[in-house]
Amino acid sequence: MENFEVIIVGAGPAGSLAARKTAEKGLSVLLIEEHSTIGLPVHCSGWLNGCPYTEKLVNEFGRDKIITKVDRWRVWTPKGEFAYEMKFNGGYFVDRVKFDQFLAQKAVQAGSQLSIGTKVIDLIKEDEKIIGIVAKRKGKIQKIYSDLLIGCDGSKSIPMGIAEKSGILKYDKKKERKYYPGIQVEFLNMKDVEPGVIEIFFGSIFDKHIANAFVSNLDEEGHALVGFGTYQDYLNVKKNHPVLKKRLKNAQEFGLRGGLYAFLLGEALKTGVLSGLMLCGDAVGYHGIIPAAISGAMAADIAVDAVDASSFSMETLQEYDKIRRKHPIGKAKLGMSFADIPENALNTFLKEQGEMLNKELFKGLELFDYESNQKKKIE
Repeated sequence: MENFEVIIVGAGPAGSLAARKTAEKGLSVLLIEEHSTIGLPVHCSGWLNGCPYTEKLVNEFGRDKIITKVDRWRVWTPKGEFAYEMKFNGGYFVDRVKFDQFLAQKAVQAGSQLSIGTKVIDLIKEDEKIIGIVAKRKGKIQKIYSDLLIGCDGSKSIPMGIAEKSGILKYDKKKERKYYPGIQVEFLNMKDVEPGVIEIFFGSIFDKHIANAFVSNLDEEGHALVGFGTYQDYLNVKKNHPVLKKRLKNAQEFGLRGGLYAFLLGEALKTGVLSGLMLCGDAVGYHGIIPAAISGAMAADIAVDAVDASSFSMETLQEYDKIRRKHPIGKAKLGMSFADIPENALNTFLKEQGEMLNKELFKGLELFDYESNQKKKIE
């Protein structure tokens, strides 16, 4: 029978950072990853929004590994008309596979044990406290016990993963969350690719739930990622969109990535803890790599305090909820839907007020930072 002070499920940015920071403090940590290779399958573009915390991670990851720096945001109306372009602290695009593997490697080097190809199929509870997991690895079922479980199992956590299995959603009844598939098509030889620019195209021609497409311009050789709801959406856009059909005419598909995205977009669960459990990243409702990473670092600090106090009650762990609610990641949004606004009205709105709205949004994103409370205690 295996026992750990902390089990962390999911070796994405949130999970790997939580594992690294708890292991650095001497805790016994098991980091579990469902897939056999860290970082695969890829679910996103690899955009790290511009903020102080991003700079810290990129400095450690290596600036030579950046694909491109982002400094402009360009918006198009549903009619395919240019609405506005603005300068902003956009951060960077990085290779998501290499980035995730780097963070997981740091977690292992700090002392975390790593178990790849391991799927959590149930949670172990005792007197309303989560005390471990039931996992399947190489065809074998095993029980693994812990003082504390940190769920970082991504966007699937709420509909079918750790969040759903734990029963924590009973505290979120007023927030209806629906999940839809999303894909990004990776292209080569796409026309008019401008590295450093993120483009947003709005309109009902795109995925009906969010009604936009996110274009990540990566390099001057026509390398870009474009987000759609489904592959059929992409085929429709390629044929009928007034701007993108020209850009995609001779583009070559080079890869597909995707997963689930959620509505309410970017709104975290009010309660992210139970006795013996904390949730981070998409598992608690945060959208984006940097909010996920920061939530993992926050959870690690609370985990260290909980182990020191030998207290894993919901009341003890609620300190994590207090910290994340006050933090800018709990207030800023990385996206919103205009699907319910008539296209003519949206056309006018984007041209007249869109830039002002974006500037307000980016003010929040640029504030993302976090310093370990463990470091503060030492000082």
